[in-house]
Amino acid sequence: MKNRLLLSFILGMLGISCFANVSLPSFFSDNMVLQRNADVKLWGWGNPLEEITITTGWDNTAYIVKTDNQAAWQLTLKTPHEGGPYTIKFKGKNELVLKNIMLGEV
Repeated sequence: MKNRLLLSFILGMLGISCFANVSLPSFFSDNMVLQRNADVKLWGWGNPLEEITITTGWDNTAYIVKTDNQAAWQLTLKTPHEGGPYTIKFKGKNELVLKNIMLGEV
């Protein structure tokens, strides 16, 4: 009985960790274009109260955001003049990297 309870607990914890990765809406993806010279809002999800580091490739600045109680986060950042390709890295419990990001007229 104790072994089943322990096994159930371990499997439950593994299941929770599988669903708690940093994630983004599907329209934030490789090969996207962001508006140049603008304030651009990024958002997504992670663990509740998780710290997420977002690093932009155009200036290698690391921005740190914290998810709220519902596991959501958002960040508004300034984009420079046109250019690319760049990357945007999202690092929390896991890491996502968006590649080939261009800045221009949308």
